[in-house]
Amino acid sequence: MIDQDREYGIRWHNRYKIMEYPVSESGGNGGRRYRKHTTTTMPPGYEGVAIPVPAYLPRSVVKRARAASL
Repeated sequence: MIDQDREYGIRWHNRYKIMEYPVSESGGNGGRRYRKHTTTTMPPGYEGVAIPVPAYLPRSVVKRARAASL
């Protein structure tokens, strides 16, 4: 249950589709070297799940930091 006296942020789940696959490159000396390549996409018709999470910083600290960066 959400406590009305606390501040919350939002954590999204199922927002992106992440795919990893190996990529082959020449590794010198006639050999091959493999590394992972990652692509991130937002699926069409996206419907993510928003979950409230407790805020890490008080709102007053965030406001002061934003004001200082202007």
